Amino acid sequence: MSLHERTEGWAAGLRLAALSLTGHSDPARFAAEFSGTERTVAEYLLAEVLDRQSEPVRRLLLRTSVLQRVNGELADLLTGDTGGERVLQDLERANAFVVPLDAARCWFRYHQMFADLLQLQLRRTAPGEVPALHQAAAGWFAEHGFPIEAIRHAQAARDWELATRLLTDHWPGLHLDGQDGTTHELLAGFPLSVRLADAQLAAVTAADELAHGSVESAQRYLHLAEHGMPSVPDRRRPQLQLLLGMIRLLLARQRGDLPAVAQEAQRLRAAAEAQEAAQQAAREWRSPPLARTCARWH
Repeated sequence: MSLHERTEGWAAGLRLAALSLTGHSDPARFAAEFSGTERTVAEYLLAEVLDRQSEPVRRLLLRTSVLQRVNGELADLLTGDTGGERVLQDLERANAFVVPLDAARCWFRYHQMFADLLQLQLRRTAPGEVPALHQAAAGWFAEHGFPIEAIRHAQAARDWELATRLLTDHWPGLHLDGQDGTTHELLAGFPLSVRLADAQLAAVTAADELAHGSVESAQRYLHLAEHGMPSVPDRRRPQLQLLLGMIRLLLARQRGDLPAVAQEAQRLRAAAEAQEAAQQAAREWRSPPLARTCARWH
């Protein structure tokens, strides 16, 4: 990536990079690693941007720097304050390294050099807060239908249970949408020990190995997942059984075993119908008694 791309055309950043580059023993490496944490850039951004903000605004910038994108609701969640959207819009109007991502100016991101500096300052001043910020962000993104961002924040918080549940639940949709590359990237964010120990994650890893043509490795992970089924909570087993059925079906197709494909498809359909029936029964049971009675009468 060129210096122009790294600085996003920021003129002062380019000048600071040029000054720092003078006499550098490895200019190519310097350019490749140049970021907002480089001393001259960090000092400039601290003095000219961050330190000129009020304490509430500095707090918002630092705590939301863990995000790739931020809106007012997320800013309020991570700061415990209100008015985050107005603050972000004011910063964007002031050209304070805040970039709008939509025409309505609801979603924003920070200029990459500024984000680097903010993250460095957060680690320096409040390192203990970082996991909790990622945890809160993971919950928000999961609740609002952004599973990929939710998984990444859960991983950053080292909440492997949440990250595994989200990835397992959303893998079928990711696969059907042709996002196997995204799944592979997300799996790389888990420690190998977690992938080996958790049956649900082993199942997703089997699917990932199969997507990359590693049939034997896929079968090994499938075996791990099947062997680990008893350790999975009862409420999660139907979901895992469906996932395993999909993987067996994909394996049979990969091998060109048409009878096995037909058999696995039939099993998968039966499992899906059973799970849907169980979910419907649970919904009816959670409904008010009068509603259940009326439903039976009709």
